[in-house]
Amino acid sequence: MHYQIEIQQKFDELLRIKFLELQSVNKWNQTMWHKDGRVIVSLVHLSKKSKFCFFNNPNLKVGKNQRWSATIYSNNVEVSENDKVDWKSVSEHIEKTIAL
Repeated sequence: MHYQIEIQQKFDELLRIKFLELQSVNKWNQTMWHKDGRVIVSLVHLSKKSKFCFFNNPNLKVGKNQRWSATIYSNNVEVSENDKVDWKSVSEHIEKTIAL
């Protein structure tokens, strides 16, 4: 879907410009962005939506929770084709999760 390509490109740009310390690792058939071995964020594309997943941050209360394993969970912000991504918020959520 075209909107997912745009979201992916803008997400990649955000990581490249502002979060150089994050390293990509493929896990659970997704690209997860880590810092010092700790998973921070992922962008997952589904058939009718995309979701930003912010990992193991008990202070972050956004969207839906998702359990990935016994010890790893994420708070997810979902977007569909007609939604606008709040990139400032995405950036702030990443910063808050890195800061833990």
